[in-house]
Amino acid sequence: MVMAQISRDLGNYQESMDYANKSLLIYGKNADSCMMAQAYLIMGSTKQVMGVYDSAITLLKLSEKQSRKCKIYTRVSRSLVSLGKSYESAGNSRSAIQSYEEAIKFAKLSGQKQVLKAAGLGLYKLYNDAGMYKDALSAFELYHHSHDSLFNEKTTRLLAQKELAYTYEKEKQAQELMLEQERAEQEQRILKQRWLIYTFVGAFVLMVLLVLAVYRNY
Repeated sequence: MVMAQISRDLGNYQESMDYANKSLLIYGKNADSCMMAQAYLIMGSTKQVMGVYDSAITLLKLSEKQSRKCKIYTRVSRSLVSLGKSYESAGNSRSAIQSYEEAIKFAKLSGQKQVLKAAGLGLYKLYNDAGMYKDALSAFELYHHSHDSLFNEKTTRLLAQKELAYTYEKEKQAQELMLEQERAEQEQRILKQRWLIYTFVGAFVLMVLLVLAVYRNY
C-alpha cells in the first residue's frame, strides 16, 4: 500500500492503481476487510484525481462503508471528504454537501484537521454558489480555523526541530571538544612514555660504555 500511495503522490496514477489492485487481492485472500478499505480509499482518491468520478464514487463508498464497520474513523473521514470532492466535480452538489458534512463529523471525532480544512473549503464553495451565505460563512470559518491550527502546528513543529537540531549540534561540539582533549592527553602520555623509554635506554647505553671503558683500563 505504501508504494501505491507514493506512486499516487508522484502523479503515477496507473502505477498506483496497479499496486493498490495487487494489495486488494492479497487482503481479499487474507480476509482482511479493514485493509481492503484502505486499498479502496487509495484507488478511489486516485480515480478522483484522474477525473473518473463514477469509479471514484463507487470505490470511496466501499472504503467508507468498510471503515465504519472497522471503526477506523480517520479513514471514514478521509473517504467522505474524497467522496465529497468526487460528487462536487461530477456536478452533484447535494451529495457533495452531505459527504462533506459527514466528513466533518467524523473528522472532529478523530481530530483530522486536514480533513476539516478540505471539507470546510468544499462546503464554502457549494453553499456560496447556492446562495446559502450564512452556511457559507460558517464553512469558511471552519476552513480558516483549521488552516490556522495546521499552520501553528507546523510552525511549532519546525521550531521544535530547530531547537532539537541546535541542542544536538551543541552536544556534538561538546563531545568533539572532549574527544580532542582526550586525544591531546593521550598524546602527552605517549610522549612522556617515549621520553622515559629513551632516557632509560640512554642511561643503559651510557652504563654499558662506562663498564667497557673501565674493563679496558684493567
